[in-house]
Amino acid sequence: MDGGAPGDFTFLLQRARGGDRGAEDELFRLVYDDLRAMASRRMRNVPPHDALQSTALVHESYLRVVGRRGLDWRGRRHFFALAARAMHDVLVEQARRHGAVKRGGGMRQVQLDGEGGFAPGLAAEDLLSLSEAIAALREAQPFAAQVVELRFFAGLNHEECASVLGVPAIRVRREWSYARAFLQDRLDPGRPGPGSHEDPRSAPT
Repeated sequence: MDGGAPGDFTFLLQRARGGDRGAEDELFRLVYDDLRAMASRRMRNVPPHDALQSTALVHESYLRVVGRRGLDWRGRRHFFALAARAMHDVLVEQARRHGAVKRGGGMRQVQLDGEGGFAPGLAAEDLLSLSEAIAALREAQPFAAQVVELRFFAGLNHEECASVLGVPAIRVRREWSYARAFLQDRLDPGRPGPGSHEDPRSAPT
């Protein structure tokens, strides 16, 4: 996902959003393989009866990103971060359409894996629990939620997240540590939560 000059990619994206069909065709050709691979990874965590086909997920997420207005585009990585978030949103909406709303309230336990991501094989109910936990994080700590979206949805490492967000990598690591504790508390209440963790914004960057 790193090929091409960021400025050229951004210019192509802006032309596509402005209605240039040639630019739109070129942009889709450039991003299709990466979007298809991203869709395949995302759908491995969703049961077949709860998921769209990869091709449909690629097209829907692409249209959502290109159609967004008022964004300060920051090149290729930023595009794929937004595409990954769009894929997540599409899958959550699909799960809700299939009647996967939890009965009786409360969050389902969803295990974090050893790398701070989420264990594979998420059911529709798990996907909804994850979405709710990230929404709660977004309300409590918006910047930490951005880091989660870039790391989990787009698969960026700390340095790549820092480049997209325009902050030092050490701050990304601090926010990621806090976010993991927050999400673990929401998704696996039996473990210690973020209450004992320092607010990452309080430490110097």
